[in-house]
Order: sequence, then C-alpha cells, then structure tokens
Amino acid sequence: MALLKCKAGSPAAWREVVLKASKLRAEVAVKMGIVDSAHDSTAETVVAAVKLGEELVLRKWDGHVVQVRAKLLDITNRKSHFLESLA
Repeated sequence: MALLKCKAGSPAAWREVVLKASKLRAEVAVKMGIVDSAHDSTAETVVAAVKLGEELVLRKWDGHVVQVRAKLLDITNRKSHFLESLA
C-alpha cells in the first residue's frame, strides 16, 4: 500500500487506480506519474531499463539504503512468502 501511495500521489491518480480500479494505458499512467516511462516494444523497454540501471550505478546508490526501504515497504517478506508458496 505504501508503494501505491507513493506512485499514485495525486488525488486524480489515486481515485482512478484505487477507487475506480481503472485500467490505464501506459501513456496515461506516464502522464499521471504512476510509471516513469512507456515504450512501444520489448526491445525499447529493455534499452530503457538498461539505461536507467546505468544511471543508478552512476549515482553510486548505497545498497543498504535500498534494502532498508525494501524492508519498510515489506517487499522482501512478500517475495519470500511468494517463493515459498511456489515450492
């Protein structure tokens, strides 16, 4: 829920996504700030993802900070529960 609140911060985005459960086209989600970018093909998406990864590396992000944030959002625990359910 915390991640959703961060990405759908505007009242309009929150209303569309949470209250109406609207299906959004990628272009609309970009305009609403829910996603950072949208691409026409898988290849373009991969190129954009690699570019973003390279930008993050250049920022010299501290992995510990990312790990703490992940725990705060409970992503780590949800992932392990999901993986356990697959086993």
